[in-house]
Amino acid sequence: MDHAVIVLRDVIDTGDGTGDAERRLGDLDVRAPLTSDYRAQSGAEADVLDELRAVLQRQGSGVRIPLPVLRTVDGTIGAQTFVEGAAVTAAEWAAMPSGKQEKFVDELAELLAAMHTRDVDSPPFNKVESWWLPTEHRELTEAVRGEGLGHTRLNISSPRALPAKAVKVAEAAPKVIPDDLSDSDRDVIEEIIRDVSAVLRTPFSPRLVHSDLYDAHTLWDGEHLGVIDFSDMNRGDPAIDFAHLTDLDASLADVVLERTKATIVDGERPKYDDDVLDRAWIYKRWDAVFLLIDHLRTGFTPAADAWEAFASVRNSRRPGSI
Repeated sequence: MDHAVIVLRDVIDTGDGTGDAERRLGDLDVRAPLTSDYRAQSGAEADVLDELRAVLQRQGSGVRIPLPVLRTVDGTIGAQTFVEGAAVTAAEWAAMPSGKQEKFVDELAELLAAMHTRDVDSPPFNKVESWWLPTEHRELTEAVRGEGLGHTRLNISSPRALPAKAVKVAEAAPKVIPDDLSDSDRDVIEEIIRDVSAVLRTPFSPRLVHSDLYDAHTLWDGEHLGVIDFSDMNRGDPAIDFAHLTDLDASLADVVLERTKATIVDGERPKYDDDVLDRAWIYKRWDAVFLLIDHLRTGFTPAADAWEAFASVRNSRRPGSI
């Protein structure tokens, strides 16, 4: 939706004119942001990927993420190393040997722990788009510790921030929902929009989040996990990074959460509140409404995909919960 992407195979850096084999860059994922907001964020994305790669290397993790190779000054074009692997679907997850599943969980936990323990007020992470206005970060942290009153100033101006997307969906829904949609489905859409609005006003400490961690962005090469498309990174609620794990298995979010909480990164374990997975399900449900509204407004999301996603979230109770 937000980038034009091509893959270049067997790229050679011929900057010195020799075509020396030692300058082979391998396969590259070349990305052109389609909006000014994504172009503006491309530099921060590259810097954060460099930092995360260093963190993962210190952990000795086998998880693979893109390595930035080049970027134009104005952010119109960027290139990253190509991450091999196939998207993990529910069917492929069910067929995966238990040992491979454990490896997948371990490496996903390593990545999430690395991201969710970063200091989001320090560079380069403080350059990533935030769900809240910059002055809110301290107030949020104080509210979580019981020292403040929480926050009200959501970032509703940046199209890359979830609060802004939520406002856009809430405004568009009444205009595009078809007249023949059942009353029960209308009620579900309204409930989901209300729920995500309420959650966004709940105080919690901002974390570095991937924001778009669903099956197409989690790749398995038979031995190691690869995670791609960090272009929607935000400083936001870590719950969103557990939102789509139920697509693979009803209990996977619980398993990954426990493994992540037990993972030490630079001497620190990530901490989560008791409601994190309940919020994850709210974000998952909202994402389905987002896709449905996108289909009805633009047709970019195929009808079958949009309605299938919506059908999967009609129940307000998250999969795997008691």
